[in-house]
Amino acid sequence: MQTIEQKNPISLKLWERIRIIVGEEGSEGFYVARIEDFSGDKIIISKPELSAGETLLRNDCDCEVQVTRDDAVYMFHTRIHLHVDDTERQYWLDNPDKITRIQRRQFVRIDMWQKIRYACVKSVRDPQHTCITSLQWHDTASINVSGGGILIKTNGEVQVDDLVIIRTPLFDEIGIPDIIAGICRRSFQENGECVSGIEFLLDDQIDSYLGCDCARLLPESIYQYSLLMQNRLVIYIFRQQLELRKKGLL
Repeated sequence: MQTIEQKNPISLKLWERIRIIVGEEGSEGFYVARIEDFSGDKIIISKPELSAGETLLRNDCDCEVQVTRDDAVYMFHTRIHLHVDDTERQYWLDNPDKITRIQRRQFVRIDMWQKIRYACVKSVRDPQHTCITSLQWHDTASINVSGGGILIKTNGEVQVDDLVIIRTPLFDEIGIPDIIAGICRRSFQENGECVSGIEFLLDDQIDSYLGCDCARLLPESIYQYSLLMQNRLVIYIFRQQLELRKKGLL
């Protein structure tokens, strides 16, 4: 795989997905793109697509680029350029001098109390698992939230590998589907309460866990939670983190 070599914690990779942030704090524009090629001191990228925010991209404007890997999130500062000729529009970034790791986790999580409704479908990996016929909803609250999942209080029935359907007004506020499917990755006791960590499933992951016939019996909105929707949640958490830092709470 082609890479661009630098004296940095990572080397950028061809086809890697990046997040581009432009504008002043509080009115940023958030864009997503992919690395298409490397040419000299240029990083050629696909046309950036606006995922959230207010500030529009301008030719030769300064920007911040974030790269998410399984181990961490990395960031570099650069400048974005646009070249237009008779046949195409080409976007590129200046090759950065320095790439820094800004967080150890793939997704930042923050403590957040939110009203939650959840329904548990027993382990989708269980050979005796049968198709879903109904959902029994329970009222609870969240403990923390990230772009990748949520930690919630449960009644003790949720176990690792169970499918959990999550519903909360927070999702509607952010502009993502109000019902999301997830897989329980851990369940434990905390301060005498049962707690479960749920990893959200993207639209293209659901059928591989359930099979098409079973999955179609679930709320349709779980098929609307795409990478674009996940990005909205990541941006929301990012902005909440900034607010907490301003208040000295983080």
